[in-house]
Amino acid sequence: MLRLVTAQQMKVIDQRAGNEHGITNLALMENAGRAVVDFTCAELGSLAGKRVLVVCGTGNNGGDGLVAARLLAQLGATVYCALLGSRDRLKPEPKANAELLLQTGITIREIASPDALAPLFSNQDIVIDALFGTGLTRPAQGLYADAIRLINDSGAYVVAVDIPSGVDADTDSVHEPVVRARLTRD
Repeated sequence: MLRLVTAQQMKVIDQRAGNEHGITNLALMENAGRAVVDFTCAELGSLAGKRVLVVCGTGNNGGDGLVAARLLAQLGATVYCALLGSRDRLKPEPKANAELLLQTGITIREIASPDALAPLFSNQDIVIDALFGTGLTRPAQGLYADAIRLINDSGAYVVAVDIPSGVDADTDSVHEPVVRARLTRD
C-alpha cells in the first residue's frame, strides 16, 4: 500500500529522522538522489551514454537533483546540470552537493534567463525535474514557469524528484504550468 503524506508531514518525518535516528539532512538528500537514479535505471535500464539534463532549484529538491546528477555521471551518463539561480543562494546541504558534483567535472550552469536555459534541452534523452518538490504552494512564475514549459516541450523522458513541480503536495492542486513527468521518485 502506498502512503501519501503532506508537505508538513514530510518535514516532520525528515526532522524525526534526524532527531530520533541521527540521519543528517545531507544523508537524506543522498538517499533521495540515489532513489531517483535507482528507480530510473529500473525503468529504463542502463543509463550509460544517455544524455541527461538535471534542472535544479536552489532548495532541498535541487540538492536531491545535484546528488542524482553526480550519481548519473558515475554510471556513465552524459550529464548537464542547470541551476535556476546562483550557487550563492543554496542552503548548506545543497551547496555541499554542488561542490561534490563540481569535483566530478560536471559544470553547474547558473541560469538567470530562459534564453540561457532553452539550448540545454536540445537532444536530451532524460530530463530530471528537481525544481520544487513538496515546497510549492502556488503557481510557478518567471524563469521557473519557463523551465517547466521547456521540460514539458523537451520530448525527453521526464523524471520528477519527490513530486512534479506545479503540484501542491498538501492539496493535490495542480498549479499550471505543471511538469508532466513519466516517473516520480524520492
